[in-house]
Order: sequence, then structure tokens, then C-alpha cells
Amino acid sequence: MSLYCDSGYDYDDVDWWWYLPADEAPLATKRSRKCCSCKEKISVGDVARKVQRFRPPTEFEEERGIAYDEVQMADWYLCETCGDLSDALREVGFCYSLGDQSLKEQIREYREEGGVL
Repeated sequence: MSLYCDSGYDYDDVDWWWYLPADEAPLATKRSRKCCSCKEKISVGDVARKVQRFRPPTEFEEERGIAYDEVQMADWYLCETCGDLSDALREVGFCYSLGDQSLKEQIREYREEGGVL
């Protein structure tokens, strides 16, 4: 299950992580993007949130003497609806994953297993 209660998740053994800004802004890219949750098209100028993604440095980067704590990956974006949904989940103390299932699917799965939001 991707949706879980925030009770001190261990982030030491993850392939990548992300930071979601609280601010919504018009999409200011050259082309449209897909929402990383619902996969709907976000047109240039539509309200969206940028999801900054990072990963730990690889052995190759460490061997070359590049001292990064984290390496930036390509940004993802959330549409306005999914951005609002992510806010609501965080306000009630839940964590969620991005990229595998939409936020709506994660909530539906949580409710089917007896969880209450």
C-alpha cells in the first residue's frame, strides 16, 4: 500500500526522494507536462506544482570526487487537483508515493483495506 500514516518512515534505503513546494504557480515550461499522479495533461500557464526529485550519488560519482549529498533528477509536476489532494493528505498526517499510483488510487486502496480518512 502506498498511502500510510506518517510515523517515522526510514528514508535511508530509498532509490530517490522528492520535495513538493507549497506554492502553486502557472506552469512555466516550454511545453506541456503530464501530472505525475493522474497523468492528465498540464498545459503551459495552467496552475501546477513542481516536484523536485533527488537521488543519492552513485559510486561512480563518489569515485570521481564529486561530493554531492543528493543529485537532482528531472522535475515532475502535479496538476492543481492533485496538488490540492496532496495538501489534504499531508494535513491529516499521511504520506504517499508519487509515480506508481495516482493519489486517488492510493486513497481508494487505503479505504478498501479498512482505513478511514
